[in-house]
Amino acid sequence: VAQDLDGLPQLLQERKQVITNLEHTVAANRKLKPNEDRAMIRTGGTLGYVGGTQRDKEDYLREQLEDLNGKIALKQSELRGDPHYLPTGVVMFNSMELAMSASQAVHSVQPHTLQTTLAGAPRDLFWENFVYRFPQRLFRHVVVIILTALLILFWAIPVTFVASLTTL
Repeated sequence: VAQDLDGLPQLLQERKQVITNLEHTVAANRKLKPNEDRAMIRTGGTLGYVGGTQRDKEDYLREQLEDLNGKIALKQSELRGDPHYLPTGVVMFNSMELAMSASQAVHSVQPHTLQTTLAGAPRDLFWENFVYRFPQRLFRHVVVIILTALLILFWAIPVTFVASLTTL
């Protein structure tokens, strides 16, 4: 069963960037000689350059990391308390034979209620697409087919014209 994480991946990505910046800053500060100034950052200004106050970059990044850790913990506790499940599930099988028989079996007498499709490995799935319901997926599929047909049509006309010029 798939669960909607509601912004948690973005928080984790932001945390990863803050950790990377913090590691670079700590490494740069360790290389400083005793009389050199530590890295500074301007916060609270317009576009980060005009106005605001200058702060120690390492301290600022540590505060950001603590804030993000708190937000992530809060989001995780919210997801544990009231999970929002998606209308999708992923089942993995140990053998290809079992996977094929499960994908070809009829799981519901109502059409389009329990559709089964073969998927790639979990690392190959685009998990952001799991939030779309059947009508949205069908619409996207039709749009892609129409755009592909238009691309082929408008590609074939100039290619045919150039090919006819070369045979003269």
